[in-house]
Amino acid sequence: MPKIKNHLIQTLITDKDKNLIPSLIEYTTKNYRPYDPGQYLYNLLINFTNGSKFSDKYIELAYTTLIAWNMNQRGAKLSDFETYKHSLLIHKEHIEYFEKYRIEKFTDSKEIGERLKFLFDNLQLVDTGKPKLVTFSKTLHYFLPNLLMPIDRSYTIKYFYYNTNFSKDNDVQFEMYYEIFKQFMQLSVYYDFNKYIDEKWNRNIPKIIDNIIIAYISLLRDN
Repeated sequence: MPKIKNHLIQTLITDKDKNLIPSLIEYTTKNYRPYDPGQYLYNLLINFTNGSKFSDKYIELAYTTLIAWNMNQRGAKLSDFETYKHSLLIHKEHIEYFEKYRIEKFTDSKEIGERLKFLFDNLQLVDTGKPKLVTFSKTLHYFLPNLLMPIDRSYTIKYFYYNTNFSKDNDVQFEMYYEIFKQFMQLSVYYDFNKYIDEKWNRNIPKIIDNIIIAYISLLRDN
């Protein structure tokens, strides 16, 4: 598996006065897709309670939000809606198991890794043969926003691996997913992110950390 080249906690913990994190959050808040349909749909999703997340309405909204987040325009191609919906419903209990966890209070364990790997292997969220990593991460973030983070090629994969491509091998993809999750988990206890939660993109700690990465990469590109 490719090794992580940029360690999130090491990059940001060297900022002794802790000014970098607030400035990156502010950058994304002001500049990243303001008044975008994807932001609007995302906020509709986050407003649903856990008990209603496996309703037809919620699953359809999650699917639509993935499309708004360009999931049918890049490497991954979504499964047809009925397959996507059916797969989530038959794995409902496996997903609901994680609802009790929050990333900043989470303790890693072999069991958790195995449970997530089971979902990664068995959820049919993309067409056969298409890479699962990005669609899996975003879908699981929608259902478990306080624990799991979304991943994309242009920002997350670029930040951690200095590349936007990755293997089609499912085991390799999951190892990348879980390594990134552990990076997010480490940073979540380093800083009080709750004070930055808002009604736009910063709805939860995993997305705030994702926004930090978006800002970091965006500023590198601008410079």
